[in-house]
Amino acid sequence: MNRSTASNFHAVPVRHSAFRGVGRTALGLMFGVALFAGSAAFHGGKVFAGDDRAVSAPVLTVDGSGGSVGGKPSEFLAITGTAPLGHSFGLQLDGALGQSGERGQGGLGGHIFWRDPNQAMVGLTTMWSRVGAWNIFRHGLEAEAYLDDYTLSSSAGIQRGDANKGTSSSGYGGLALSWYSRDDLKLTLGGAGFSNSRTGYSIIEWKPDDSIPWTMFGVTGAGNTGPGFALLGMRYTFGNAGTSLKDRDRHGDPENIVSFTNAGGGGGSVLTSTAAAHAAPQQSTPAPSVSCFVAGTPVRMADGSEKAIETVEIGEQVQGTDGTINEVIGFGRPRLDGRRLYALNSLDFFVTADHPFLTSGGWKSLDPDVTNRINPALNVTQLVIGDTLITVGGPVDLRSIESQDAPAETVVYNLHLIGNNTYVASGYYVHNYGDGPTREQFLAGYNARPPGAPEE
Repeated sequence: MNRSTASNFHAVPVRHSAFRGVGRTALGLMFGVALFAGSAAFHGGKVFAGDDRAVSAPVLTVDGSGGSVGGKPSEFLAITGTAPLGHSFGLQLDGALGQSGERGQGGLGGHIFWRDPNQAMVGLTTMWSRVGAWNIFRHGLEAEAYLDDYTLSSSAGIQRGDANKGTSSSGYGGLALSWYSRDDLKLTLGGAGFSNSRTGYSIIEWKPDDSIPWTMFGVTGAGNTGPGFALLGMRYTFGNAGTSLKDRDRHGDPENIVSFTNAGGGGGSVLTSTAAAHAAPQQSTPAPSVSCFVAGTPVRMADGSEKAIETVEIGEQVQGTDGTINEVIGFGRPRLDGRRLYALNSLDFFVTADHPFLTSGGWKSLDPDVTNRINPALNVTQLVIGDTLITVGGPVDLRSIESQDAPAETVVYNLHLIGNNTYVASGYYVHNYGDGPTREQFLAGYNARPPGAPEE
């Protein structure tokens, strides 16, 4: 967190068109900062003139922090190693590990950059991170302009991975302004985002004395997809002793782009911010119709055991189709509100009519019109007697369909997953939601109450 750029909160799946929004704007901001830095450094026809080296000496930085991310107790460790590449260039490798609640996190990143410590820095970045079951990849640009006691930081690039449902790309980017009220005290305000996810954050970092190699810092931020994060920590720097905080930032290592302990870093501390979104369910609003199961419906877990659907917890893993293991990141818990419950093959009444089941003929439900409004990407057709249902025990012919009324206040359940959006309920392979509008439909019934808690 030597300087700051921006944090990203994951919200919804995005497509390539998202890059034309946040991504294009962020690229414009990033290039604007780079152009401004270049103009400010132009002396006698030479851009970025300056006598200082990009990296004064090899530097190793270690920082640890703890606090709350997405409402969960969290602790993180970040390491950066930076070395000069000749006079004007530097190379840096980043790493981070941590825990937020029960979810482990980690990542690796790298920079190659040009810098004149008196004027500016411009670099290329690449990063991989893992938050729970999510893999996230970023490739982008970073730029900084040094303006006396101020540093203007920006970043932009392309993000791929499970935060985008694994198949789509999103532009990401951020902009931040740091002010050194004195050489050993830095205050930062910034913002960032990707797709329709936004966040703002603030950082304070203090070095008690130039002669000591450590600083203390605090980070707080919040966005439009979760309760945010707040962390306190300490950073220790090897190889850059006897310098002020401002000199360390401009002569040492660029921002750790995977660090949990900054709200920035190459366009976003993707691990901190994605962890917050990963851990923080959306607020519930009444759902028009969300396909669901009654309490007590057995769900097959990753290890082959079964749990009642209302007791499955965020972060647990369930079995899906084709041997896929999917992670639970939320729940749908609407009331029945006049809908009927259905039983297949004279077994328990356990499901609403709009829930899609896997059959030998594809995805089918008892009310495909409603299902296709909720899950338009599935192309669900009518489930009828004579269809062959796919179960964990093999194909089963559908011999009977029965329905009954149930109290309107009955709470029913669905799972919000990362993976291929399938799981096993009562032995049947079922789907939770589809692409596009389906996610918004699903989130309309998604709430943050603990497993098993009734609707209010």
